Amino acid sequence: MELGESAEETARREVWEETGLTIGNCRLLDVLSGPGTYVKVPNGDEFYTVTIVYETNEFSGEIHANPEGSLDVRFFPINQLPEQMIQRHYHILKKHIKPSLRF
Repeated sequence: MELGESAEETARREVWEETGLTIGNCRLLDVLSGPGTYVKVPNGDEFYTVTIVYETNEFSGEIHANPEGSLDVRFFPINQLPEQMIQRHYHILKKHIKPSLRF
């Protein structure tokens, strides 16, 4: 998050920077913080993350990975998400995906 930037502005900027897509209307789904978000990185730094989850079906532009922020960017059907993504974000997806959609 940049100085003076709202959470929604941050989401829009990050999506554009990492994917080349501009998002339209988005809806706040969740804010995750607290003890379950503790991270210790290899250099010894420790911190707690705050994850703000939005959803949108409105986007424009041509999807591409920005090599400074992403290795790869693709769309996936909800039932065909890559394993590593499911492991890292499973609890977020499970909470917000319709029960009729299985992954």
